[in-house]
Amino acid sequence: MDAATTNEVPELRLHFLDYWRVIRLRRSLIVMVFLLCVVTSTLLTFWLPKQYASTVRIEVQKDTPEVNVTGGGGHMNAFGSDPYFLTTQFKIIESYSILTNVIATLHLDEKLAAQVGDAHWSMDQTYGALYGRISVEQTRMTSLIEISVKNSEPKMAADIANAIVDAYRDSRLEKWKGDRFSGIEALQAKLSEEETKLGLLETNLNELRAKLEISDLDE
Repeated sequence: MDAATTNEVPELRLHFLDYWRVIRLRRSLIVMVFLLCVVTSTLLTFWLPKQYASTVRIEVQKDTPEVNVTGGGGHMNAFGSDPYFLTTQFKIIESYSILTNVIATLHLDEKLAAQVGDAHWSMDQTYGALYGRISVEQTRMTSLIEISVKNSEPKMAADIANAIVDAYRDSRLEKWKGDRFSGIEALQAKLSEEETKLGLLETNLNELRAKLEISDLDE
């Protein structure tokens, strides 16, 4: 065992010396490659167009009924029984309906096209370009959503991020109104139906009372 270990140490030293000899012989090539990488990275940093990122953070809560129909005394979880609520909201924010509203509001079919030298883009082209420049993420362990937009112009990046928030808020508000107004309309229709039935019953009762000559007042 001692003899084998003693033989391994010179062998390792020999390998290290071989590697060091190769490095010394090729040191000019290694230095040249290193400098070439540094110069290339520096030139690309200066030549590539600058990109700015604008981030908006919003809090998203699941809509819950104002009256607790479950009969429990405590408050429900913000996401109810849906563990995929926030993930669903990510997809809604990135959806065609939301982003096309942003495109129409800010005229991005012209502004984004002008940034690359084109006069005008179709809605699908603009949506594809905008979709690739946004990212939607959740702030860890919170109900906060971060919407980030990248653009070569900082003001446009901020305008797009704020417009996405406005479009998403309007979409949630319209859905909220639709859900509640549809319920109110259904209740009103049911009430009207019941009032019609009650009126018919009162008419039949009055006819029967007149037929049987029953007085409304007791003696």
